[in-house]
This record gives sequence, structure tokens and C-alpha cells, in this order.
Amino acid sequence: MWPDESSFRRVEASINQRSFLVGISPDGRWAAYYQRSPLAIDERFIVDTWVIDLATDERFKLAEQTAPLGWIPDSSAVVLSARADMMARVPTGEIVPTEAPIVTPDAMKAVTSPDGRLRAVITSGIMGSVTGVVILDVTTGEPIMTSQTGRGAITLAWSPDSTRLAFTASFGGQNELLWRLRLADISDRRVHTVEITGDMQVHSVAWAPPLPGCAGRTQPRATP
Repeated sequence: MWPDESSFRRVEASINQRSFLVGISPDGRWAAYYQRSPLAIDERFIVDTWVIDLATDERFKLAEQTAPLGWIPDSSAVVLSARADMMARVPTGEIVPTEAPIVTPDAMKAVTSPDGRLRAVITSGIMGSVTGVVILDVTTGEPIMTSQTGRGAITLAWSPDSTRLAFTASFGGQNELLWRLRLADISDRRVHTVEITGDMQVHSVAWAPPLPGCAGRTQPRATP
């Protein structure tokens, strides 16, 4: 979606199964996620490892019956949770021994802005439950913005130019938690709900790179 233009485009699922974002590749090109296997029977939650090219929306299944654990630093492969000593090459899915340190996603804990000046951190309350997000000045450690959220785990995603933080927040509905997408604008110190997502249940978010022919036009990608 493009929040400044109040528009969004739906990305069709590779199969009719729910998907869960795990982490963006260090080079910003790929998103690794896991998706319930169409071969899973009854209520069994068997998942497969997938990646999506954030610029083209092309998807590749890398491995079956395992989830991605994290990326290696050069973005060429994801390490598999079933066996951390094995990784799947991107986008071929070739399974080879893990040969580099794992870059695990930390978007549900704390994330530093691309320019290194700011750091977004979740705050916790009693029994470790999530209560909000605080944005800190990395140099001074002083908070510059705070926002309250619901009690569920949230994801944090800085825009490539470090001017905005996209994050998910939960609100109490009549029968369940409602997950909404919010944007914190550093320039005016304001936080707002992204209205164009309507009543979508948004559990995770990542920023997609500029599309071909749209230089400088970046977009947060919501994952319902």
C-alpha cells in the first residue's frame, strides 16, 4: 500500500493458506515467511518455507515441513528452523549446510532506523505483556516519541529513509483482538492509524523497495 496516496493493491496468495512473516533479508529484497502446508490434515499446523520478492511479488517455496529461522548476512539463503545446521538457497530452494552466522529477525523487540539515529523499542508491563512503543535517540538515549499499543506481540518496521515507523497494534474488540496498522511520523511526532486498511486484521508489516519506474516511492506491506 501507499499511505500517502491512500491506495493499496492486494497481493494474491500463492495458495489458499495463511502466511506469517518471519524476516526481511539484509539487502531488503526478500521477505521470508512460512505458510500452512496444503498437505496438513485436520488441525495439524504443518508449514512450508517461502520467500517473496518485494519488488515483483514473485514467490518461491524453498522447503517443506519447516519454517525459516533467519537470514544469512549476504541474503542468499535462509536457515531452517527444523535443522539450524541446514539452509535453503534463495530462490532455488537448494538445501545445503549452513555456512554463515544467522541474522535472526528482531522486529518484535527493537529495531534501529536505517540511518542509525533512532531506535524503536517495545515497552512491557506486568508479566512482560506489551504496552507500547518508544522511539529513542540512539546518541542520547532520550525518548522522542511514545505510543500505546495492545497487549499482543507487535512488529516494527522503519521506512528506508528513516522518517516513519510502521507497526502493528492490537485493540480490544467485542469478541477478539483487532489488529491495526499504525504509522509514526518522526517529523511531526504524530502517530496515526492507516485508515485505508479499513477493517483488515494486520499482524505484521514490512517496507517494500521502490517499484520499477517509481524512484523514491516506497510502501509498507501489510501482512494480514
